[in-house]
Amino acid sequence: MVLGPAALDATKLSTTTQKCEAANRSYQAVNPKSVTFSRNCVGRIHGQVYKLNNGYANTVIAKTMELHANLTQGSKVIKQLAYEDSNDLNRKRTSATIKARALRARTHNYRYKLHEELHYGKGISDPKI
Repeated sequence: MVLGPAALDATKLSTTTQKCEAANRSYQAVNPKSVTFSRNCVGRIHGQVYKLNNGYANTVIAKTMELHANLTQGSKVIKQLAYEDSNDLNRKRTSATIKARALRARTHNYRYKLHEELHYGKGISDPKI
């Protein structure tokens, strides 16, 4: 089965549902279908939404403060949280730079051009007479 020109044009702008699917995967991680969490499923989902909105480090600090188990300044836990937070921020920043986006767009266009040459340039999809 070969993609038609309309399908290629529809996916040209990379309008996908990856953000939604990523959020659904994170919900599945805390509340899998194979295990029943009748008491705390709502709390698990709310905790995951809070983590997605505020980040891992801020979520851990907020939960420990709510439980009155305050973390001491400069401890190994705080340093590890800062490291995780900066690592996550750095990963997000490099994937969104203009240079990286331009490289992805060039690669994307090159692959579509190869696909077009392979399937449409040789007359494979032309109607049979």
